[in-house]
Parts: sequence; structure tokens; C-alpha cells
Amino acid sequence: MIADEKYIFKPATKQKLFILIGVGLLLFAVGVFMAKNGGHHEGAEKHASQEIAKSLMASTEPAEHVASTEHHGSPVWLKRIYTSLWQNNIFFGGIGIIGLFFIAIQYAAQAGWSAPIKRIPLAIGHWIPFAGILMVGLWFLVKGDLFHWTDHSLYDVKSDHYDKILMGKSAYFFWPLHAGSFPFFFVLRMVLFFGLWYLFFVWIKKEMLAEDINGGNSHWLASRKLSAYF
Repeated sequence: MIADEKYIFKPATKQKLFILIGVGLLLFAVGVFMAKNGGHHEGAEKHASQEIAKSLMASTEPAEHVASTEHHGSPVWLKRIYTSLWQNNIFFGGIGIIGLFFIAIQYAAQAGWSAPIKRIPLAIGHWIPFAGILMVGLWFLVKGDLFHWTDHSLYDVKSDHYDKILMGKSAYFFWPLHAGSFPFFFVLRMVLFFGLWYLFFVWIKKEMLAEDINGGNSHWLASRKLSAYF
């Protein structure tokens, strides 16, 4: 039987944590400032390349189509922030899911060697609900800049941007709605995946902690059953 020990968050530790958070926010602000003010050279190169492309295409394409090839959307520095936020959330969300998966493997395989360290991946798994909330929220924020397939003109047969291949895959994104509308099926899968991961985390955690406190085989058997389902 293991005592229900809890970590004591000391004031000194809190102070150090807040200092690190402050330093991180400061460096983030400095990085954004440098990206915004250091992008002139990059912008000049991009403008030059666009001028060359337009001159090469002018003899074969109408001016309207040339104009449509120009850059649209958020500034480059903002797209980089969006990309970093999305990638980092996927990375840390994946680590949280791996923590839960590790625990499930131990119970399903009836492994005994991992008993002293199971609390570590359990603690890592606490990030799963936060990753899910951030994933859904970030998607609505960055979809227009990071996900090419969200452009409704790609599914309009009358548009110059019509993409036959994406149209064939549109059900994967938009079902049961029309192609180019709200990607209901894509968002639904995202919510369901994180919802199920979190539910299994809560259930396994409940049985795991009860096993530590109360002992016996009933909670262990319940954890093994849930882990096998997961």
C-alpha cells in the first residue's frame, strides 16, 4: 500500500517558475519584434521573385490570374508564430498521450518492473486536456494560414483555384456538409480523439490511484481492462 503523497509547491519554487515564465515571455516579445522589423530584406527578395514570376507569366496568362498568385493572408512573421504554436502543441500533446499509452501498456502486459515509476507518465498525461483545448482553439486561429484545404475556392468548379484532387477528398474534411463549408468532420474527429484520450486517462488514473491507496486486485484488474480497451 502506498501513501497518498502529494507534491508541495513551495513559495520559492513558485517564484522561480514565475521568473522563468517572465523570461520566456520577454524573449518571445523580443523575437516577435525582431521578426517584424527584420523582415524587410526578406520582403524585398520575395517582391523581386514575384515580379520575375509575373513577367514570365504575362505572355501566357491574363492579368487577373497573375494578381491571384500574389501573397494573401497574414504576414510571414505571424505565420511563423502560428506554425510554432501549432507544432509545439502537437509535440507536447503527443508526449502527454505517450505518457498515458505507456501506463496502458504496463497494465495490459501485466508488467511489474514499472510500478515505481508509473506516477511519472501519469503526471505527464495531465497535459492531454489542455493540449486538446489548445488544438481546437489554435485550429480556428491558424486554419487560413496553415491549412491550404480550408480555402473554399478550391472546391468551386467555376473558380480558377479549383482542385479536383481535394474535391475528391472533401468528405474527409466536410462531411456531412458541403465541400468548402465548415469542416465539421475534421473538427469532430479532433474533439472525439482528445475527448476519448482524456476519458481513458481519467478512468485509468482513478483505478491506478485507488490501487495504490487501497491495495488488492480489483482496481488492478479494472486498470488492465481499461488499458486493453485503450
